[in-house]
Amino acid sequence: MRRTRPFRRPIRWLALIILAGGMLGVLAPGVQANPGSARTGSDLLPFSADIPTEVLHNSRLSLAVDPATGRVIIQDLETGRIHATNPRNPNNDPRARGVNRMRLASQIVITMIDGKGNLSESTSAAGSVAENGLSLFSSANRLRAVYRFPTEGISLSLDYSISGHHLVVEVPFDQVLEDKDKRLVEVEVLPFFGSAGSEEKGFFLLPDGSGSISAFEPGTIRVVAPVALDVFGSDPSLDREYRPAIVPPPVLLPVFGLSSEGAPGMVGGGFLAAIREGAAVARIHGALAGKDSGQNTTWSSFQYRGHAQVSLLSRTWAEKTFERAANDPVSLAKYSVQYAILPEGAASIDGMASAAREFLGWSSHDPGRIPPVFLDITMGIRRTVYDLGYPRQKYIRLTSFDEGLGMIRAFEALPTVVRLNGMDRYGAFEGPVDTGVSVAGA
Repeated sequence: MRRTRPFRRPIRWLALIILAGGMLGVLAPGVQANPGSARTGSDLLPFSADIPTEVLHNSRLSLAVDPATGRVIIQDLETGRIHATNPRNPNNDPRARGVNRMRLASQIVITMIDGKGNLSESTSAAGSVAENGLSLFSSANRLRAVYRFPTEGISLSLDYSISGHHLVVEVPFDQVLEDKDKRLVEVEVLPFFGSAGSEEKGFFLLPDGSGSISAFEPGTIRVVAPVALDVFGSDPSLDREYRPAIVPPPVLLPVFGLSSEGAPGMVGGGFLAAIREGAAVARIHGALAGKDSGQNTTWSSFQYRGHAQVSLLSRTWAEKTFERAANDPVSLAKYSVQYAILPEGAASIDGMASAAREFLGWSSHDPGRIPPVFLDITMGIRRTVYDLGYPRQKYIRLTSFDEGLGMIRAFEALPTVVRLNGMDRYGAFEGPVDTGVSVAGA
């Protein structure tokens, strides 16, 4: 389930050399995206215990961690309900097999690319914890889990903190280290946080279009593929060869959530999560119990480094497809998700809507507050043109910077959120663009 931005075009083999030094340069083995040694922070001290131990506590929530597995347990102190990063006994899941069982026990799942353009995936349970790669650090207000993947030569951290009835989970980019030929491209964060088993009744919320609800019932098994939706939609400047017959509505808000009435004899509740930083490079996922596991779950992932497929034609017109990744990570300091822990009475559709308004700074009790205007500006698009009967991709400018600035100024009296599509690292497309060396991205 990776986020790729495919674009296919016939280009002579010389273009491969040009691309290697261009905007999506291929990484040479041994080059670190974030060189230097790992930093844990002056306030963090090594944490060790033999059993699950409480690390953080406030009047609403407590946070405990199992040092053997990295499993984090959040308890709502008002209701007693447990929200954990992973099911209690993932090895007993009746549906999961192989790598899906490892996913159940993992807090993160990473996708990497090697020097030859091959993508691979590793779970924190198999690639880090099982290889003695998990280290824990704590302070008065934070827990840090550092995952080292020794085989892949990659290390990254998850930071946990609590505030009121909120759990905040962050992936700091300055803690990402790469010391072999593999480079990090995508990260799935807490894929089973607060998940509900097949014996529970409830729903999860996906914000596509005006919002959709996927309900689940006790004993109901649905062998359907998980869904993955780009937050704020896909970049229209990328002309994809594959176009689904049914295009889902775009995800307009960076929120997702799950509600469950609880297993028999257990307290119900749920959560509403908002992506606070990194939403523009994020995806929201949802999966019903049945195909890959016995869990109903929703979670998010983010793209750490841009990557795309490039198709080239040899002299014999035999097509070869290569995966290419950017030299540098996306321009973010961290990826951050905030989870509002909701008791049973508030874990309804209305309750989640109220929590979403709180996240977004909207208040139904403040009629004078004006919600922001979301302005989507497409600077340029990609279109297929033909030279002597052979297709190639060409960028067509739609909006200049001056025109875009005029659109924004038209809403200067209102709070405005702007997204620019059809941009590359040098700005908007101006006139003819050599499609052999330039790749567009949001």
